[in-house]
Amino acid sequence: MKRPSLIGFDFDGTIADSILHCYRAMCGVFNDSHIAPPALRDYVRDFHLGGAKDFYAKRGVKGDVSWVGETFNKYFRAHVEAKPITLFPDTIGTFERLTGLQVGFGIVSSQSQGVVNECLSRDWKSMGNSIRFLCTDVPNKATTLREVRTALGMDGL
Repeated sequence: MKRPSLIGFDFDGTIADSILHCYRAMCGVFNDSHIAPPALRDYVRDFHLGGAKDFYAKRGVKGDVSWVGETFNKYFRAHVEAKPITLFPDTIGTFERLTGLQVGFGIVSSQSQGVVNECLSRDWKSMGNSIRFLCTDVPNKATTLREVRTALGMDGL
């Protein structure tokens, strides 16, 4: 089998154990809107089905996408400060092995790069420029491999 030239990893729930941070930040958006937040199981089940905008709008949150994103990030950062996010076991080891094999990799996330950077441990930061990012404050992910490769600066791989 041919070795891949590029691997993209989602951040929340894939490499970072952040589901409770995300849930608590989502609750902050609902609380600021004076609406009872959904239960954790409903959040986990429903959030990624239609994207952030649909998730909030269907439940009565009136703020635009920018307000929702800013409010979410404010609460997310506060929860990260109170209890830093941990990476899942052997994440750093996996990235070190990929680097040794000369396989490109990056994070593809709807989280902003600033939020992702704030969550990274010292071990992760020690990897320096090995990691590339495709992050956005807008809750839409890249839809094609070409977009991901271009955004990660790996067109030639």
